[in-house]
Amino acid sequence: MRSAIRVRLGRWWPGRTSVPPQTAGEPATLPLPPGRLRAGGANFRADADFIGTAVGEARRLVAGAASTHPLAVLDLGCGAGRLAYGLIEIDAPIARYEGIDVMAPQIDWCTQTITPRHPAYRFQAIDVYNERYNPNGSRAATETTLPFPPDSFDIAYAYSVLSHLQGADVRAYLREFARLLVVDGVAIVTAFVEENVPDETVNPPGYQNESWGGPLHCVRYARSNVERMARDAGLTVKRFEYGQEANGQSRLSLRRAPAS
Repeated sequence: MRSAIRVRLGRWWPGRTSVPPQTAGEPATLPLPPGRLRAGGANFRADADFIGTAVGEARRLVAGAASTHPLAVLDLGCGAGRLAYGLIEIDAPIARYEGIDVMAPQIDWCTQTITPRHPAYRFQAIDVYNERYNPNGSRAATETTLPFPPDSFDIAYAYSVLSHLQGADVRAYLREFARLLVVDGVAIVTAFVEENVPDETVNPPGYQNESWGGPLHCVRYARSNVERMARDAGLTVKRFEYGQEANGQSRLSLRRAPAS
């Protein structure tokens, strides 16, 4: 059954660069996605948690951008649109939002539910292989160019995405972030990151007192390795926040460095 909880529509005023979120005859509510489409285990299953964390993420993202103009946002691994719901709820100054995911049902939900009411928010599926989320994908991340031109986005966001990717795919997506961000644009990513551990471990036994099972349930990285991959991609690590995200993930804020 579809959730009865609704998120209000953002306000709009003349002169704003984004499109009015509601047209005549449309309902003034935006349904939340059903629980079966919400990734993140138990973290976001409850409606209050889903929208509450969405709003918190949206506020952090806008504050971290510290921009004076409407933002262009790339949400890699957008799932059922949690970040989009938060940005809409706080009426964030969004010029353009592009949600990308390998999971087609989630993209279908967002395309059918969010975009008709908020045309600045667009979603598309990419058929990229991931052992956990798209095992029948037709191509590897290392062979994929995201469908946008260079210098397209102020913010690139990947929440709980690197945590299910091995190193070659992480490097590929970080290179894409560096290509797609404007100079001084920011990438926000979360991952399982620790000091003094092997560079990369899949489903480390007993880590976080959890039983990690199934393909790529938890890919843990050494902090030095993550930061090296970011630098190699052309991104500078500006902030590292340890262990405060879902399931004990860490949060990294990366900026695209100017060309030398």
